[in-house]
Amino acid sequence: MIKPIDREAIYWEHEGNRVVYLGKWKLISKASKKRSLMCDKVDELPIEYWELFDMEKDRTEMFDVSQQNFDLVNKMAAMWQEWSRRTIIVPRPEK
Repeated sequence: MIKPIDREAIYWEHEGNRVVYLGKWKLISKASKKRSLMCDKVDELPIEYWELFDMEKDRTEMFDVSQQNFDLVNKMAAMWQEWSRRTIIVPRPEK
């Protein structure tokens, strides 16, 4: 029998893209051509750069519900920031 992993959330970062999964919620911040270097160089993003999706209702990430769940966005963004500091993900050093 496979036992589920007991963890608070799942985090990752790839080329400036940031994600935190918390239960059914997925909070993402996508790097763009205009923001990619900024996303790599700062440890905290403005709250408007985050999008929130309910993965039980919207597995294709079509409906950003961040405006209706502002407190959850702030909480999850802070969780991501703490994880990134603890794991030294951002800010990236200069080359």
